[in-house]
Amino acid sequence: MKKRLTVIMILLLLNFFLFSYHYKRVVKKEIPSRGISTVSVVNINGKIIISENKKETVDLTAEIRANTKEKIDLTSIIVKRNNDLLKIKPDFPSKNNISVDFFLSIPENLYLKISSVNGKILSDVNLRGFQISTVNGSISINSKNGEGKISTVNGSVKVYLERVNGDISLSTVNGKVSFYIKDPKNISLKASTVNGRVEIDHDSLKVTYKKRLFPFSNFATIKARGETPEVYVKISTVNGSIKVLPF
Repeated sequence: MKKRLTVIMILLLLNFFLFSYHYKRVVKKEIPSRGISTVSVVNINGKIIISENKKETVDLTAEIRANTKEKIDLTSIIVKRNNDLLKIKPDFPSKNNISVDFFLSIPENLYLKISSVNGKILSDVNLRGFQISTVNGSISINSKNGEGKISTVNGSVKVYLERVNGDISLSTVNGKVSFYIKDPKNISLKASTVNGRVEIDHDSLKVTYKKRLFPFSNFATIKARGETPEVYVKISTVNGSIKVLPF
């Protein structure tokens, strides 16, 4: 029994030293934003936090963490501008154990494109539109206007909008979706889940369709519309609930 406990302790210690991020380096960049309409961020491991500034710059802070100093030294942050598109991504050795947290401060009314694998994504900026995806992590967006697509596999989706200015798709597989909308008069909405409940509680949305997967179960699909529907909002999850509420 003691031998077994000793082996387990050794394995846990090895796991800690091999897969923990003991080394850290911070990279900061300030990029002129005049003429930029889209900011693109690509990441693998690490959170992405977007805030708003009142300057004509994109201010970037990247916190790089790894389990060896060599991997830290070999990692760089690539920033490229192609006409009106600004691209940001890490460049690191293959077979890495590296995490990069991105903190961006950007002007309002830009289009935001984010692609990640592991890590939450949070934006508190007034955007023109968005295309955001991750695999393992939650996504939260707070903006005056919005159009575009948000998707994750394992994580929740939370969106706060004053008004929708184009078609929107919000989806996850394992997690809940919360959509807060201040003025929904121009939207036609469909919300559906498999294992969960759909709840639409907004005075400015008229429910036009309800469906249960099984008798006496929760409503799994609900359609609703505003006074003058012009754009389409689709919300879906497999394992989780959906709520549409006033903002």
